Amino acid sequence: MSNTIYLPIQKKWFNMILSGEKKEEYREIKPYWVRRLVGNWHQYRPDSAFYQGEYIMPFGVTHICFKNGYAKDSRQILVQWKGLEVKPPNPKWCPEGTQGLCFALILGDVVEKTNV
Repeated sequence: MSNTIYLPIQKKWFNMILSGEKKEEYREIKPYWVRRLVGNWHQYRPDSAFYQGEYIMPFGVTHICFKNGYAKDSRQILVQWKGLEVKPPNPKWCPEGTQGLCFALILGDVVEKTNV
């Protein structure tokens, strides 16, 4: 799917998304993720009220394909992508020690499973 972002994740987070327990996936606010999720690093201003706690719609992306590992036969799930927020991470849904504002990818329903 051309409107899909592909993200490898650890088994713990994969299983939580698959079960429906985890409804957000977090990524650091770095130039790489700004380009992938927002589009243009130069348009991103972390001090802007627009980006702090406000809902941002991803540009043309409708789904996220989470892959548990890198092998071609790894487990995969295709999940609806509802949008994007910038906020502090939920400690139950991110690695220990994660601090500050992050991109929170708001997840919808699992629409497809492969090798699960």
